[in-house]
Amino acid sequence: MSLSTIDGRRSRDQQSLAIGCWKSIETVDASGIDCEAPQADYATQIGRLFVWPQEPSVGLICLENHPMNLDDEKDRLLQRDTEWARLASEGKDVERILAYWTDDAVVLPPGLPAVVGKAALREYVSASFRIQGFRITWASTDVRFSPDGNLAYMFGQNAVTLNGADGEPTTATGRTVTIWRRDPDGIWRCAVDIWNAEPAA
Repeated sequence: MSLSTIDGRRSRDQQSLAIGCWKSIETVDASGIDCEAPQADYATQIGRLFVWPQEPSVGLICLENHPMNLDDEKDRLLQRDTEWARLASEGKDVERILAYWTDDAVVLPPGLPAVVGKAALREYVSASFRIQGFRITWASTDVRFSPDGNLAYMFGQNAVTLNGADGEPTTATGRTVTIWRRDPDGIWRCAVDIWNAEPAA
């Protein structure tokens, strides 16, 4: 069972959230709540929700702080990036590819203006897939987290292939930096996407 409704009102003396202690207290509809199960994916990443009934239909909900397991988060993030690269290399489902960026994402392609936001990214990705012979793939490795675990950046390499003037495929390799944000739903999405060419040998 899962948390049904939160009325969104905090008691006045619990307005601020504090790291390392009880986070917040809110009134909730406690009917149908499993007090032992983790609630809401975003919350289980940093803590666990507990409910103590005050009366038959109302309770208090508290979020207990637990340290994040960065090794697990690293694995989750690298797996998500790998899934994204696979979808991009297939070049078929634009909307699924877009879902890996935040709504306010900024992409900085080499030698081109910044591409900002989902609408612009949709056109950018669609136009790329219309180029004859276009294919992109990448692999990321080094993951670094912000102190609160809600931002991360990764380094990697990419390869972009398209047909040259003679119709033969030409591949250019590059270096990538991506910045990811863990949104309130607990899902990692890319907020900044940058790459440039590898230096000449």
